[in-house]
Amino acid sequence: MHAPNTPEQPPQPDHYDRMLARTEQQQGGGHTLREALDWAVDHASALGELSREQAQQVADWLQRDLQDAAHFLNESGSELQQWLRFDRDLVVDELFELLDRLVDRSRVELVAWQRESEQLAEWRSGELTGIGTLTCVACGATLSFEQSAPIPHCPSCGGDRFRRLIDTDA
Repeated sequence: MHAPNTPEQPPQPDHYDRMLARTEQQQGGGHTLREALDWAVDHASALGELSREQAQQVADWLQRDLQDAAHFLNESGSELQQWLRFDRDLVVDELFELLDRLVDRSRVELVAWQRESEQLAEWRSGELTGIGTLTCVACGATLSFEQSAPIPHCPSCGGDRFRRLIDTDA
């Protein structure tokens, strides 16, 4: 069992990674993505890893990343590696494989959520994100995440709003 998270502590990268793994496990068992995410929220809360609100926040961040990846893959016809925008060898294999399986199995459901993703398509400092590359809305600087991590303020301008960098030439 993992140490419980107190309300004063923000969710940590390992919470995101466990939510990803639990969601993929449930979704692979025949559940819809929504059911899998809801189960992962309930499970994290029941184990005392996160409060219900914190678990839902992590699930929302995971859903945002999954929707963005599915949208990119459907629109571009590219592979997940191009969505990451950096060398796939830099990513922890297990995280990439989990994300790849979850996005692949969930494409139809994720496309149906595409309208929601328009509202979730902005990342903010302090939120957790999974692997991939973000660009600062204010100055265009990029931040690459080779593992799940909290999003810092932009190192170039101090900005706190980011978007996923979409470029199929990566």
